[in-house]
Amino acid sequence: MRPVFTLLLMAFGLSFALMSCENCGPSREPFLNLSLQLTTPAKIDTIYALDARNPLPKQPVSTSIVTSGIWLELPLNLNANQSRYVFQLNGRRDTVTVFYRRSFAFRNQRCGYVLDLFEPDGIPAKTTQGTVSSVSYWQNRNGSFPGGPQETHIELALRL
Repeated sequence: MRPVFTLLLMAFGLSFALMSCENCGPSREPFLNLSLQLTTPAKIDTIYALDARNPLPKQPVSTSIVTSGIWLELPLNLNANQSRYVFQLNGRRDTVTVFYRRSFAFRNQRCGYVLDLFEPDGIPAKTTQGTVSSVSYWQNRNGSFPGGPQETHIELALRL
């Protein structure tokens, strides 16, 4: 009888702990996951954001030639419904623009406001040199069991 009581007590404690925890949402600002799918070997010479007040953070991009693809995590402009980036690849300049709708929602007194990004009414992205392969918009998931938290971000794949 005692092991059953202990098991019930542990189950009650675990369920209480899960119900009382509140995840306020994202733990960082929304970002862009940019995937450059290359048809020929290339290397990124420079990359910067247009309309940004500060330079982009250092990227872990090799200056050596890459044969299949390059993945970058870039900050988004939270003051507008678009972010623009310029990069130079093998001396060829390309401008990429990603569009989104911002949604600020008041979660509660403790958490305050949460920002989510959604697909725009028009085109989701454009590029001057390549083609847009895919664009996905990932909204904040508040960490409710069993899914776990998910950060607000956009995934953009370009074929160059």
